[in-house]
Amino acid sequence: MSVLSGRARTVIAALLAAASCAGIADARPSMSRGEQFLNITEAQCLHRAELSYEAAGWVDIASGSTWVKAHKDHYGSFTACNADASGGVVVNIFVAYDLSDPTGDLAGGERTRLQSEMNIDR
Repeated sequence: MSVLSGRARTVIAALLAAASCAGIADARPSMSRGEQFLNITEAQCLHRAELSYEAAGWVDIASGSTWVKAHKDHYGSFTACNADASGGVVVNIFVAYDLSDPTGDLAGGERTRLQSEMNIDR
């Protein structure tokens, strides 16, 4: 015979369920986007993006007509190279991190590194 009433068991079960979800509620995947303007062609931009991913240790690098994507550990990234009216390109780099990132700095750090790599003329 149980010492706890039905209501007490329900309350305890609800508290245990809430406590077990506390870690999940703290999980904050992060995303970062950066934009830069380079005085190069789209083709040069795509080539630099591929080399940037390689230099930063990214894998499964694939590209399309105006984009390059890759992943590294729990990160995913996409770089878009779009011609602009001045004759250069607008480079948008998106980086997402799919694990908990309480400070939100992990995706931004990777994006900053990729942007720095994009500035290198190889």
